[in-house]
Amino acid sequence: MNLNLVSKHRGPIYGFSILWIVIFHAKAIDNCDLSFGMESLEYLKWFLATGNVGVDIFLFLSGICLYFSFVKQPDYQKFIVKRLKRVVLPALLVYSLYWLIRFWVIGGNPVDFFSRMTLMRFWLTGDSVIWFISLILVLYVLYPYIYQAMFNGTHTLARCLVVIGSVIAVVWMFSVVNPELFDMVEIAVCRIPVFLIGCAMGKLVHEKRTANPVWAFVSILLFFGSIYLLRNNYIQGTVEFRFVQGICGIGGTYTLALAAEGVSKLGTIGNKCNELLSKPGDWSLELYCTHIMLNQIYQLSPLYVDGSIKRYLVVAASAILLAWLVKKAEDAILKAWDLRKQKSA
Repeated sequence: MNLNLVSKHRGPIYGFSILWIVIFHAKAIDNCDLSFGMESLEYLKWFLATGNVGVDIFLFLSGICLYFSFVKQPDYQKFIVKRLKRVVLPALLVYSLYWLIRFWVIGGNPVDFFSRMTLMRFWLTGDSVIWFISLILVLYVLYPYIYQAMFNGTHTLARCLVVIGSVIAVVWMFSVVNPELFDMVEIAVCRIPVFLIGCAMGKLVHEKRTANPVWAFVSILLFFGSIYLLRNNYIQGTVEFRFVQGICGIGGTYTLALAAEGVSKLGTIGNKCNELLSKPGDWSLELYCTHIMLNQIYQLSPLYVDGSIKRYLVVAASAILLAWLVKKAEDAILKAWDLRKQKSA
């Protein structure tokens, strides 16, 4: 099996993962019944309710993609600027006006507004509304140093194992030494190892290494086996639970890549299906932001009904449309930015 499958099919993988996360939030945030009240869909409910694994898939695949990006453009400043534009611009396009109205105009608290505008509020207060943005910003800034630690020198495998093992050990010690602070940020710090494993895999994927065909079976087993363990509460302890989620994300990434590869074998119809699923993958970060913001507005409105899956799906559909519009606006801004730089050069 070619390890490069995850790069080849990253669009459908991102698309499936973000839609999985959006549906997961219907249960996690709005208490919706994901079986739609039908016993025959109980297993679907069981699967959809594990959608937070989609975040682990994102982080694993992000680690791989950053290797491609940094090898292509190893200049630290250019790399960081490009990555920050990819995260900061869509986040602020989505949230700036909403935060301004809610926390300054209505709430009368400019400090709350500005603390959110930094996109670092999660690390300061534990406010987990957009914790993923706060985490990915830090990981992007640190990536060139991670790359140096893993790949700058000989004994690459040993270097990768030391970096990953050290972070796992630090996370575990953090949970024991300061459990209160750990509980505030565990949703993010416990997922750093799966990102680092993605960083280590990036080199193998970039070189299009092949793995024993058994890896395909192992990936599927890791994915569905981990989901079974997570859904049946066989994993006790926050750190252990998050680490198993990470394993699930790794297996899930390759399971989805194999599925996309299988679909592509169907010819035109299969390719069209993959292209369709790639669309939300192209603006997955925008959809992550828009569906959270619109759902917050929905929860504050008189239209909110706790547990209403129909109303949540309306919000989700609106978020998809808004995410597409935000992506269009983002592309226009970046294009104008590049033209201005060319003229001034």
